[in-house]
Amino acid sequence: MRVSALILLVAVIFVSGCIEGGLPPPEMSNLGVRIVNLSLYSDTPYDDKTTTIVFSVENKGAKEVSGDHVSLFVQGPTVEGPDGNVSAWKVVNAYPGSFEQNGSYAYTQIPSVNLHPLNGILDLPGGSQSFRFEFQAPDIRGSNNISANFVASICYPYYTERQSLYEIISENELRQTVIWNSLDDMLDAAGPIQLEFKRPGKIFFIGDKKEFEIVLGVRDFSDGFSTLPTVPCIADTNTSDRMKVFMDVTVDGEPAECGDRIIQIKDGLGTLYCTKILEPADIRSKFIVVARATYNYYTEKSASIKVINSASD
Repeated sequence: MRVSALILLVAVIFVSGCIEGGLPPPEMSNLGVRIVNLSLYSDTPYDDKTTTIVFSVENKGAKEVSGDHVSLFVQGPTVEGPDGNVSAWKVVNAYPGSFEQNGSYAYTQIPSVNLHPLNGILDLPGGSQSFRFEFQAPDIRGSNNISANFVASICYPYYTERQSLYEIISENELRQTVIWNSLDDMLDAAGPIQLEFKRPGKIFFIGDKKEFEIVLGVRDFSDGFSTLPTVPCIADTNTSDRMKVFMDVTVDGEPAECGDRIIQIKDGLGTLYCTKILEPADIRSKFIVVARATYNYYTEKSASIKVINSASD
């Protein structure tokens, strides 16, 4: 997008005070951190030779990673030989050179400061770091040629936050308007996990008290998966830990009643129901509702590889 167009958009936001809508404007990238340009020097290495995988990790999102690092895992093929022993690829050289290896996985951390967010106003890409792993293919002597996938995956802490103005406009009717007061509001709303205030809200009467309802849609817009922020980033995440986020919802800075704040996303979608009870003496008619999802996010890239049995030549 041209710089002048984005500046005009930001100017409109500040003049109007808020913009009504479901998703952040398209200028606010929801991609987050990604693995890009993954390739192999050779996708048919011999088992007595080495080959090299290269790729980059790039922040294609509109904001910084929440934590101090991004976890990177690189997995090569394994094969069970005729004797029942399992052979795994072994890293023999890497750039950058600091990594740990556990079985078929190599692991390293990328400092978040190396992955600064993209700058849409100046049309600058996000920060990136390139990697090169040279590996020895598994020993498959006595076995047939083996086909498998070579996978690079990342896990990083992130959040998505949305704000909305709730107005009581009659005894049983609410009006809800998404708030875009500033560029920061749009940056907070960007991310692979998206939040949407559902409408219309409802008002219930409990004796002389009022209770209004807040309904939030939670959606995964990317091609990876989320886990709770309390679940450590590891190479093989349990299926039961996947597709979950932790939610916080406040009304004018006070916690809303939401029941279970852990949301399970199924088929890309999840829903959170919250309420706010108003005491009889509470004469407020307008409320600022802030919803925040925190999570770790995983995404990966893969390349097919065929390990050739050198004994077959």
